[in-house]
Amino acid sequence: LMAQRGYRIITDDVSVFSMDENGKPEVTPGPPCQKLWADTLEQLDIPADDLPRIRPQLEKYLLSVETYDGGPQHISRMYLLNTHNIDEILFYPIKGMQRFNALNTQVRYRQLTTQMGYTKRNMPALTALAQHVALIRLTRPTTQPARLTELMDRIEADMGS
Repeated sequence: LMAQRGYRIITDDVSVFSMDENGKPEVTPGPPCQKLWADTLEQLDIPADDLPRIRPQLEKYLLSVETYDGGPQHISRMYLLNTHNIDEILFYPIKGMQRFNALNTQVRYRQLTTQMGYTKRNMPALTALAQHVALIRLTRPTTQPARLTELMDRIEADMGS
């Protein structure tokens, strides 16, 4: 968990992106919590006993985050998370037109944004975000525990490059 290493949490799930008055991308943080599976909590030595479940039938829990920062934050790098059946953690910089396409696939609640008339605003915002932010596709194995320490080490190394 990056918060355990002193990083601020911006969002775990859904966030709102916009451009500041200077045309730089910023993100408005989501709720100050993370949704974590039971095996992840176990790897982090966090007991699940007192944590609320996301849904009764799931072994996924809601963890409050103290290193949350509630104001808009400038953003320079995004990791798009995927899984695969290979026993390897992979980082792929996303380049060219694939940058816009990768961001566009991340848009949630598309029907709601269309109904609210935000579609016209989304395209220029996604284009600007794609132009200003480093995009990295991070793919991890699905067939085993998340290997969190290795994953966090690799993210820190990537951020330093």
